[in-house]
Amino acid sequence: MKKFVLVLALVALATPAWAGVTVSCTAGSDADCNLITVSYNNTEANNVRAFALNISVSTGTIVSASNYNADYDIYPGQVVIVDGVITEPNTPVCKSTYPDTLGGLGTTGMTIEMASLYHQGVEPVPAKSGTLLKFRVSGSSGTITIAGNSTRGGAVIMENPDQVITPTLTGCVINCVTLPGKATNPDPEHLATGVSATHDLFWTAGSGATSRDVYFGTVTPPETKVIADGTVLTYDTGTMSNGGKTYYWQVNEKNSGGTTTGDIWRFTTVNECLKNTATEYSQWVLWGKPNCWCYKRQCRGDGNGTKNIGGTVQSLDLAMFRTAFNKNDTVLTTITNGICSDYNHTKNIGGRVQSLDLGIFRTYFNKNDTICTCCDIDANCVLTDADKYNFWTN
Repeated sequence: MKKFVLVLALVALATPAWAGVTVSCTAGSDADCNLITVSYNNTEANNVRAFALNISVSTGTIVSASNYNADYDIYPGQVVIVDGVITEPNTPVCKSTYPDTLGGLGTTGMTIEMASLYHQGVEPVPAKSGTLLKFRVSGSSGTITIAGNSTRGGAVIMENPDQVITPTLTGCVINCVTLPGKATNPDPEHLATGVSATHDLFWTAGSGATSRDVYFGTVTPPETKVIADGTVLTYDTGTMSNGGKTYYWQVNEKNSGGTTTGDIWRFTTVNECLKNTATEYSQWVLWGKPNCWCYKRQCRGDGNGTKNIGGTVQSLDLAMFRTAFNKNDTVLTTITNGICSDYNHTKNIGGRVQSLDLGIFRTYFNKNDTICTCCDIDANCVLTDADKYNFWTN
């Protein structure tokens, strides 16, 4: 009784042909992202008799191999044949003790030998394409390399050994990194109103995120990338418009697995009549944001925001002015609507309501609207982007 181990040997007698056989791999997804499928495809008339492949991983180790192709169920590297009968089929993963083989399971590489034995015309021939085997790796990322093993056959051996094929061998990439979660907890809150024009943006990072792109602007979707690949969780908006302007923003979380597009959030700023870019804005805030400073003709002397028969600037405004004239700030705060008689919104030595305001009042007292024009730079009382007002209160 003779016992032996069958080893493939290839004697190349013909010129290599090209592109007839391909061997490739694909990585799984989700929970099976590190399960690798090795496939083959043969477009030649001549069938593939055997495969001899070196398969390597760049990170981690090869944990297990399974799902071997039933058409290639002879494993020349270590099959045991006794008197012509296979007694030990074993596995297609060659032992590392064999010449020119890789380490095998538990290492970074394995040598695979798979062959078919059939009687032509009696048994079905191997399929032209399909899955050779599957194997699992321990690494969550990296590359799989497939190469031929010249000592043990040279990648593929054709049924007619006179035809030598140089197959196309294509590896694959493992990427088990989960995409990051979405950013959450926007501040300002989504759909918030009355937001301060100097309010910064804050948010909570998505799970697994290592960086992010942040978009911000007055159109949706926001087009301006204000943070690129940043790690911060806040953005300084600077000074936004305080005229009830709507702003949009979006945080796209990133990691090595890719990018998760965030929700588009929006908020509306506080609706104030005086623009925060106006020179007198800080004084307006200091005096409690008096509505009267935003009357259409307050800068002409209309302190009460009403129009009588005589005109917009008339006797009621005169009475208000006399009460506030030349009063210091302490007294002026005790006078109802006293600050409304500060027509030029400035303070001189004598106080906020002083001679310059008196000059303004005299100019427009009892004048019609043709002369007593709006405070806006447009004589027709049309607000523009260049004006200091978002809107008038009266």
